[in-house]
Amino acid sequence: MTCRATKLWLGIALLIALCGPLGAQKVRWYYLSGTTFSQYKTYKWIPIEGNMAPDPTLEQQIRQTIDAQLAKKGFTNTNDGNADLYVGYQVAVDQEKRWNAYSTGPGTHWATLATNPNSTIQAGTLCFDVYDRANQRIVWRGWATKALNPPQAPDKQKLEKAVARLLRQFPPLPSMTRHGRH
Repeated sequence: MTCRATKLWLGIALLIALCGPLGAQKVRWYYLSGTTFSQYKTYKWIPIEGNMAPDPTLEQQIRQTIDAQLAKKGFTNTNDGNADLYVGYQVAVDQEKRWNAYSTGPGTHWATLATNPNSTIQAGTLCFDVYDRANQRIVWRGWATKALNPPQAPDKQKLEKAVARLLRQFPPLPSMTRHGRH
């Protein structure tokens, strides 16, 4: 191979390496500053009003994947109404979707983080919310783009990678900034 051909192939390889991350999953998160996450040990799954649950297989995969990551961090899933945290997720499987917050019904007000009420999530995005049960407020929200493969069948490895990246910074350390992007 000539020197010129080698340089051409190296240039192409470099271009591919630089463009590769453009299609990669992106993770973002916010949390309520001043929250002492070390006080939380248990969590309970809750439905988020208006969230269209994906098919049962995908729903089971999402919950199992999140459960596994939270277990690695020392959290215990319980059905007890006195769990420290309530957790829920939302997905946009085949179209954009508005975010919703968990509500226990009329007369209750769950505080939300600094998000635009007209925010939407893109197709293939998984949003995960963590609520302090006792104080009735959201304490952490994260989302991963390209976590799902709409309209194709779910890709379990892609989902596991997205959830691992999403929960890598949960619970946040006291020294972390309030907003994160990875």
